[in-house]
Amino acid sequence: MPPDSERVSESSKHLALPAAAITGRSPSSPEPECDLPSFDTFFDFERYSDGNSENYAIPVHRCILASRTRISLEEKFDEDFIKLIYSGGFTSDSRIFSNVESRAARLNMFHTGKYSDVTLIADDGDIKAHRILLAAGSELMNAMLIGHWRESSLSTIRMTDLKRDELRECCRWIYARVMPDWSTPTKLLIQLIPAASRLCMTEFFSRLEAQIIERIRTSPSSIGLQFSMTALEIAEQHHANRNWASFRKSLSHMRPYMTKTRLMDNSCPRATTHSE
Repeated sequence: MPPDSERVSESSKHLALPAAAITGRSPSSPEPECDLPSFDTFFDFERYSDGNSENYAIPVHRCILASRTRISLEEKFDEDFIKLIYSGGFTSDSRIFSNVESRAARLNMFHTGKYSDVTLIADDGDIKAHRILLAAGSELMNAMLIGHWRESSLSTIRMTDLKRDELRECCRWIYARVMPDWSTPTKLLIQLIPAASRLCMTEFFSRLEAQIIERIRTSPSSIGLQFSMTALEIAEQHHANRNWASFRKSLSHMRPYMTKTRLMDNSCPRATTHSE
């Protein structure tokens, strides 16, 4: 398996890629795709616009144009075409990307940092990002980056208590509704629980839960139990009650192993107070 950096650079080179290559999902276990975030509320939104006024009839955001159209941004765009770009939805206009192409274009911009206008500082590194794409895909980011929060006027924003890898996976979801790929370590998936909770990513949180439980169910008993105990602890710390119950239930098929090792009693006192 190539390093993550190599996979990122390869996915950034092309837009016309198979769905599995774009999303990183295993072809054998596809996930239902969510609709891409809409840009319609940003039509004629002058704030944070960065397009050349000579080429565009109204204020535009280059990251939105690049995520929706195959036309060079150096060409002139009339107002009707700009409105079509921002409105989203199905269109027969060949100049507009399909959903698959748009998803790839958004990820491409995220991985390369092209047209980025804000830097997110994690505990162990930074990420070049796009204010409008983040605001379109997350209510919390919308309030933070274009609302009345102090961060709306900053070009560098510190994301406390988040690791770069965790923030990266959260941003991939916010940009393009893409879950962590099939090669993401289970440990990182579990570490995303508090990150998703902190960023109020409800749908991502639910899908992440399903991914983790599937990993646990298909792991050897000793490894699956170790991951389960870690997930239980993190879910309880962050008041993820639904996750706690689901992870608890997922341990039921490991009962013979847990009884033998007594890990359930020693590592999770709370587990003895809940029926299955």
